Amino acid sequence: MARSFMLLTVFLTGCAFTNIPVTLPTAKLDPSVSGGRGRAVIIDASFNDKRPTTLRVGMQKNGYNMDTADAICTEDPGPWIAKRIAEELAAAGFVVSTAGSGTAQIEQPAEASEAPRSVEELLILNSTNSEWVSKKITTSAGPVPLRVSGELRQLFIEPVIGFWTMSLEADLSVAITVSASGITASRTFYVKGTRKAFASTKGHYRVALERATEELVRNVVVAIVELADRESASNADRQPRSSELAWTMNIDSEGEQK
Repeated sequence: MARSFMLLTVFLTGCAFTNIPVTLPTAKLDPSVSGGRGRAVIIDASFNDKRPTTLRVGMQKNGYNMDTADAICTEDPGPWIAKRIAEELAAAGFVVSTAGSGTAQIEQPAEASEAPRSVEELLILNSTNSEWVSKKITTSAGPVPLRVSGELRQLFIEPVIGFWTMSLEADLSVAITVSASGITASRTFYVKGTRKAFASTKGHYRVALERATEELVRNVVVAIVELADRESASNADRQPRSSELAWTMNIDSEGEQK
C-alpha cells in the first residue's frame, strides 16, 4: 500500500503543474422536466458573473495538496448557464424567449389573455433562509410572461486528495430571480458534483462539472414550474389562500431537494 501511495503522489505531482482545459457541459437532461404547459418565459441571454474569481474555473493540485495550476475554459460561463436553463425550460414545455440588456418581444401562448383583470391581491415572494416568504401587493396587470434573470455565484472544480485516492469536486451556484404579474421571487441554488479518480485528468473534471450542471439545472427548472403553477392558481382564484402564503423548497449542501 505504501508503494501505491508513493506512485499516486509521484503521478499527481508530475501532472499538477499544467493548466487543464475544461469544456462547459451542453448535454440535455434525460429525462427532461415537464409542466411548462405552453406558458411564456423571457430569460436573460446571459447571467451576471458574480463568482469570487473569474480568471479560472478550478485548480490543479499536486500530491501534497498544494494549488499548482489552473483549470480554465475559453467559453464565457454567464451565457452558458443561462442557455442551459433556457433550453431545459423549453424542453419542459414553456415558450421561451431570450433577452439581452433590454426587453424582449415574445409571442404569448394562444390561451393567454391580453385583457386586464380587476385589481386584486397577489403574492410577492422573497427567499429567506431557504424559504419562499410571501407578502401581499395589489396589481391590475393582466397575465404576462415569467421574466427570469440570474447571477452565476460559483463555478469551481478542484481535486480533493485522500490518502489512497482522490476525487474531483465541482461547486456550482446560481441566484435566480423570477418576476411576473404580482410575483417577484428570488432564490439561490447550490450543488456539488463529484467524480472519484486516481488522477485529475481533463475527463474527470468534465464529469464532475456535468454532474453538478445536471442537478442544478433540474432543480432550477422544477422550482420555476412550481412557481408558475402557484402564480396560475392565484390568478384563477383571484384571492390568495392562506395555504399559499409560504412555499418552501429546501436544498441541502449537496443540492438534494427535500
